[in-house]
Amino acid sequence: QAFLQQLFKTCNNLMMTVHNSAIPIICMVNGLCTAAGFELVLSSDLAICTKASKFMTPGVNIGLFCHTPSVQVSRAVSSEKHAKQLLLTGDPIDAATAFRMGFINFVCDDTDHLLRKTQEIAFKIRSKSKPVIAFGKQSFHAH
Repeated sequence: QAFLQQLFKTCNNLMMTVHNSAIPIICMVNGLCTAAGFELVLSSDLAICTKASKFMTPGVNIGLFCHTPSVQVSRAVSSEKHAKQLLLTGDPIDAATAFRMGFINFVCDDTDHLLRKTQEIAFKIRSKSKPVIAFGKQSFHAH
């Protein structure tokens, strides 16, 4: 049990660091994204995936319940009902459903498209004022 408590504490710290970063964090997903990986997607600023991607929070299937801060973030990103659907069933959702639920910004056809789209967005953000982006993120999360 001490191991699990330390693991959850470490995950909490990582998710909050990502969430509070002054630098925009973009997640790329190509395949199965579960548990803390999906929570990392939820904590990030933007998330892009391929059509082949699937998302799930399977903790409930093995007697655990996801409760890191990103779970609360997911409620703000999507509806509470969508978040509960994932948390209470442990069932996977496909990329199109994750997009429709608001967990993903873009769904790409393949890995080449995924890389191109991510670079396009990263370069666009990088061209903006770093202080303005940092202030904007901080202000966004304060409200």
